[in-house]
Order: sequence, then C-alpha cells, then structure tokens
Amino acid sequence: MKKRARCALAVLVGVLVTSSSEVSPVARHAALESIGYQVHSANDLGTVVPLVRKGARAFKLDPHFVASTAHCRLARPEESWEEGAGCLLLSHDTPGTQPYNTTDELLGLLSSPALEEALRGGAVTVALCFKSGAPCEDSRRGEQWQALVDDLFREATARAPSFVSFILDGDAKPFGCNAQRWRPWPSVWISGDLSPEEAFWSSDPREGFDRYQVLNQKEDMDEWTWMQSVNYGKFSNLSQPLQLWEPDAQDTLLSYADLYSSGPPHLDGGFHFAINTDPRMFEVYTAGRTHHAWNTPFEGTASWSWPALLANPAGDLAAVAVSNGGGLHLMRGFQGPCAPHDFPCIRLAPAPVPLPEASQVLLRMPNRDAAVPPRVSLVRLQDSLSCPRAAMITGPTGAFVSYCNLTGKSADNAFPAPIPEDSGVLPLAPGLADRMVSLAVSSHGHGASDATLVAELLTTTALDCPLAVQVLGDHGAVAACVTVPGADGPLTSGSIAITGTTARSDGPGLEVGLLAAVSDGQSVFATSLDLAVQHEEKPDMQAPPRQVSAKARVVGAGTSPSLSVLHDTVALVWGGGYCYNSHAHNTRARPKVCSASPSRSNWTLEYTVGRTADLVAHLRGDQNASSSQLLTPCTTALGHGAWALGANPSAALFPLSRGSGERTSLDQGLAILREGF
Repeated sequence: MKKRARCALAVLVGVLVTSSSEVSPVARHAALESIGYQVHSANDLGTVVPLVRKGARAFKLDPHFVASTAHCRLARPEESWEEGAGCLLLSHDTPGTQPYNTTDELLGLLSSPALEEALRGGAVTVALCFKSGAPCEDSRRGEQWQALVDDLFREATARAPSFVSFILDGDAKPFGCNAQRWRPWPSVWISGDLSPEEAFWSSDPREGFDRYQVLNQKEDMDEWTWMQSVNYGKFSNLSQPLQLWEPDAQDTLLSYADLYSSGPPHLDGGFHFAINTDPRMFEVYTAGRTHHAWNTPFEGTASWSWPALLANPAGDLAAVAVSNGGGLHLMRGFQGPCAPHDFPCIRLAPAPVPLPEASQVLLRMPNRDAAVPPRVSLVRLQDSLSCPRAAMITGPTGAFVSYCNLTGKSADNAFPAPIPEDSGVLPLAPGLADRMVSLAVSSHGHGASDATLVAELLTTTALDCPLAVQVLGDHGAVAACVTVPGADGPLTSGSIAITGTTARSDGPGLEVGLLAAVSDGQSVFATSLDLAVQHEEKPDMQAPPRQVSAKARVVGAGTSPSLSVLHDTVALVWGGGYCYNSHAHNTRARPKVCSASPSRSNWTLEYTVGRTADLVAHLRGDQNASSSQLLTPCTTALGHGAWALGANPSAALFPLSRGSGERTSLDQGLAILREGF
C-alpha cells in the first residue's frame, strides 16, 4: 500500500481567549464578518452553555415524537408522563430507551441564570426541528403530536426570556393546516420539504408564506449558485441568515464562503453554516476567509515532526522541529500592524534556520533510546544585555543547549541569527535517570529579577515512581513522585507547566504550583500539585524524590499532550484524540454526546482552554471517586472540544495584539503548532 506523504507543519492561532474564556469581537470586512454558524443537533443540553461561551448564538435541536407513553417512561422514568399523550425527546435519530433530554428541560435551560450570564447581554436563536411528527394527519397519532407541539409553543411563549427566539423546522413548518399555527414563530424554507415553491418569492400572509423567513438549503453548489443569481429570492430582504446544511470538510466550507462573499452579500442576517463540529474547528477551517482565526503552514516543512512552540512576553512566536533529514530547525514569527480585518496579524520568518549544535547534542547522543520520540522542549530563560532573547532547548534525555537570539525579533523587525551559549545535562533526581523514558521542561519567571524556575517532568519505568516532577531554582530544588492509576504501559510523552509561585509562609523559599499531563499512547492523564522549594545556601540539585498525594487522572483518549499557562489562563492540547462533536456523534440515538466513552484516533487534536483554577479544581475533584476525570464539551467551567486535524501538537498562549497594535491584559491567543496529516 502506498504511503501517503504528510503535509507541512502548520501553526493555528485561535480566536481571542480571555481570563473568562469569552470571545472578544474584532472589526472585520462586512461580508466576511457576516459568515457564521448554527450548532446542529445540540440535543445533549449539557453542551449548550459551554458552546455559548465559545461564541455560539444559533442552535438547532430535534424534538423527536414518541407516541408510546410506556416508551417515554422507559427513557425518563422520573418524569410524570400523561397516559396516552406521548412525549418529545431531544434526539435526531429514533430514540431508544436510554435517558434523553426533554423539551421541558430545554425551556428550563433557556431561562436559566447560567445561560443569561454566558450570553452577556446577547441573544440566542433556537431552531426546533421536529422529527417523526404527523402534521395535519387525521389520526390519534396526529392528535398526539399536534397537542404536544401546541403545549410546547404555549410553554415556550410563557417561559422563555426575551433574548431567546424560536424558529420552526422539520415537521412543524407552516404548511397545509398549520400555515397560521404557532404564530409569530418564523420557519425555515427547504426546497421540497413542506415548503411551497411560491414562498421562495412571496411573503403572502394569507397563505402563511410570510412565516418562511430562513433560507435553509442542503449542500448543492449548482442550487446555491442559481439562488445567488436571483439574489436569493425574497430572503435577501429579510433579517434572518441564509443557512447551508451541513458541510464539515474544509474545502466545502471555503467554496461556499467564496460563493457568498463574491455575490451580493446578505448583510442583514449573514450566511450561516449548520455545523456538527466544535466552533473552534469551524473557525480554524474558515480562517482564510473570515479571519476569526489564523491557519497557515510553514513552507518547506513537509514530513517534519515533533514541533515545540514558545511565545515570549511580546507575543512573538518561536518554534523548533525535527526535519525529515533528522536535524533541529528554528522557525519564528511576530505580530505586526495590519488592517483590522486581517486579524490576527502574524508574520513568519521567510525560512527555517538550522540548529546544528542542538541537533548534535540533543538528537544524536549515543545513549538515546531509539524508541523514545525525539521531542524537545523549548523554554524561555532570563534575558540579559549580553544574551537577549534567551531560550533553552532540552532533549528527551535531559541534555540541553541554551541560545541567545532564539526568540523574538530585533527593534527593526529582523530575526537575528541564534547564537549557542551553553550546553550540558539538567540535574535529575537520583535513581530515576537510568530508568527515564522521556523528559519535558517548562520555565517560569518570578520575583523582581524575573529569575528563572525550571520544572522537569520525567516519565520512567520505575514501578514506584512512574511519573516524577522536579523543580529547580537558583537556591534549591525539590522532586516528587506522582501515581498514574490506569496507565496501560510506559508513559511515553508528557508536558509540564508552572502555574505560579508564592513566597513560603514558614520560611525562605517558594510554593510552586504545577500542572502536568502525560500519555501512555492511548489515554491522556493530567494532575495538579504544589511543591515547596526551600531556599538553601548550598542547594542539593539532585534531591531524591518524595511521594506526594497527587495522582494523575484520565482526561481523555490520545497522546502527546502539551500545556501552556499565561496569567490565569491555561491551555491543554493533545493529539490522537476523540471528536465528541461530529455528524455521527451528534445525530445518533445513543449515547448522548458527553456520555460517550472516548477512543483514540490518528489525527484529531483536542483542546481545553479556561481559567487555571478551574482546571485545577476539575482535576482535584473527588479524589476517591474515580481515576477518570474526563474533559468533554459539557465541562461547564472550561472550553473543550476538537480543534483541528494533525499530530503531536505544541501549544502556546500568548498576548495578542489587535490590528491597531493595541493590547489589553485580557487579549490572549492560543497558538498550536502541529504536524500535518
């Protein structure tokens, strides 16, 4: 079988994230700004508030008619179902007997403080796509369905707050005997589906044609091209968005975005894709058109591997990766002024720079285990006049090479040549170095002098210490072992981040907060711990590790995790993950989206973004409950989902400039450098 060539390394920059994980608005070209999305089949109500926090403002849900009250009781035995009335369960496909959310729970969510807080003064649109209905059917089944929809309409009218609007879809379109029913709710218009052809042009209220206000058509380029040629019939004069269901492929999204923006734009309502993916994936896929994100390859890096990404305080990016020739190379970029609609403003250096010194020291050591991935860590060091833009590259064996001019740019926006300064081997806790599988490193400035703390994460073959954490300071060191219950085999990849430091209350030294994530090749484990680094006149940099009470919990399926912390925000990404939101997973009858058991894939990149304190609280949870603490799209305090496709990602949160060059402390971007697929 022919081996498929891998694509180049690509850097993905996400939309603004802030300390509250909210999306911040950016001025863009009007036609491109009006391209958005509707979340399709959001029937697991646990996903709705987190999706709103990611920026979603339009949803479609599927009230599915079940005629048998006995079936309703099997699905939700705790509910008081009226005998013979049937029920509406939220499921795209035919419901089984597992628990489903109900329309009553939907109305409760829509009037909840949690949703109102997440909307932050905004509005939300809910399309109700009724399934398995019996509109205008003269039968007991028809009576049941009509009564249930009538009840839902009355309850929604009475209970839903003013910032919620409803749209009819599916079997409840204003067709036939229902042409005047459930006013004033508008409806979608779908060619050939309970939608008169005349209503494409006419808004005659006598026929109920005025109810058809959302042009909602399937993926068909010929049909959309024709509709554009006639200015979308009456719909170009309405306030609702045009809507296309439900492409997921990037090329398809871009082709329809190009078609829409090339013609007379429907600026009032815009153009929405009905998506089954996470909003962040949509933003990355359409970044080249909407500029809600940034997605570009590093030229000349086809089949390169194991990237490591770093951001400096100015928001400049630096990365190293292993070329297909086996050497380490440096790639750099910086943020510069640009037009607002070209946000974010990142310029890449014209070509990667080889780092022969680091390649020789880190990748070609004779004692390096060939089974250990050649992943390196890239960490900032304290700058000095003699060594500006200092950074250190460490290898999987603990060897390091430090450089000047490795990160950032000069005052004239040039990229000075990197200069090697020092090399050696990091101190490792005794008894672990000879059993080490891999090592990851992070650094953190602290104190008035911004002196550097270095944290090491070691994965080992030692049964009593499979995961070790070591923190090195200028005046002391500490090492600790962490348990990893549930690991299936050796831990082969990992990442560590220092979340903050505070002065010790019981003497000189520091309390250091840490997050660590590791993988055994199938699952991703994460933990949070605090270690005390004592101030010593003659510090022992090779102190033996001690046991701590922390344990790493399973947070998902996958491999190659990467952590980044900036201020009080954290990002955790990994490869080989699980795509919770997809057409198959959103529409199937069972299980619900967030009840699925995640399984490892080849190319899915998962992400989690939010407050560091919220991730710490999630990981610490009930330590006695389970070895699993999965991160899902229903994790309320954190944004989680599938970001893109690729492998071995490296993440960096960084201060993000707007088009004018202005920045506030809350403007943060998430950059991910990943291997192509």
